Amino acid sequence: MNPDGDGLYMRALTAFRESVTYRILKKPNRSYDALEPFCSSIPEHVEGQHVFHRTHAQLGLVQVAWAKMLLQRDDPGKAATHLRKWISQSPQKLSTLERLTMREVNVTIANALRYQGDFAAAREYLEDMLTEADANDVLNTGHVDLLCNLGDVYCELNNPGKARELLSVGLGQLRAMHSKNSPWLTRLNLSLAETYLRQSSTKEAEEVLEQIQECSQRGYHLTSFQKLRLQVSMARIAHLRRNWSTALRYWTGSLQLIEEYPFGVGHTTRVIHYSISTVLSELGELELSSKSLAESEKMLRSGGCVHWIAGLTSYWDKHVRSARSIL
Repeated sequence: MNPDGDGLYMRALTAFRESVTYRILKKPNRSYDALEPFCSSIPEHVEGQHVFHRTHAQLGLVQVAWAKMLLQRDDPGKAATHLRKWISQSPQKLSTLERLTMREVNVTIANALRYQGDFAAAREYLEDMLTEADANDVLNTGHVDLLCNLGDVYCELNNPGKARELLSVGLGQLRAMHSKNSPWLTRLNLSLAETYLRQSSTKEAEEVLEQIQECSQRGYHLTSFQKLRLQVSMARIAHLRRNWSTALRYWTGSLQLIEEYPFGVGHTTRVIHYSISTVLSELGELELSSKSLAESEKMLRSGGCVHWIAGLTSYWDKHVRSARSIL
């Protein structure tokens, strides 16, 4: 008797590895296709079976990978539904590997909820996970992501002070460890800068972002998303200061970076185009401003991953539209 139910573990592992290989080769469609048939039929695989802990954890990791692709394809509802199905099939007593997988599942569900604008529900997921976290979890990349995601949600709920307190604890723990782990520090600092931007405190936000730029200049690698979020944050600082030429440079750079993302960026691109239109209007470039405004309006729609970058498509969008309406 196969303890993993007719090779279910190996089939899950094979699909996962094939998908990762295509992702490394920058073939996102092939990466998605490697997982879609298996993930779509997971309920059939496990129905009526006793699935061992190792197999259940691997099934969760596969579904997390697929859910992240669904988020990229602008389908957060489907992503959350499949992950909740994995939770419903979980045993009462989880193994260590299953608990680690559960955190990945819950963070991804929280992201799906945040992207749809259900910030209160996302906060509930993330706060529950933070309560259950081990004291030394700051050593884990997953815990840093948890702090940053929760900090971003607090900003969306207009509680930047609580977000700053949470993120400062994480940064303090890293300093106590004498850690110079750039990915962790960059991730925390991007979210920390957002807490200041939420209050239009441009000086403090700029000081935090300059630390990230200094790390980058020293050779630390920034992910494409970190580069995009850094550009967007710097654009907002220049925009708030009415430094229009600098704002235009950063907003245009953001638009160029976002072209690297083939899926799920319509709402984000819409706000960037609208911000560019506002800047061009201030610079007296009225014809170009009208073109950017038209590009923004073409992307008006509902649903999907609306709130991808913290603050941009929520309170920043409201701010820039309100400011323009009184010009």
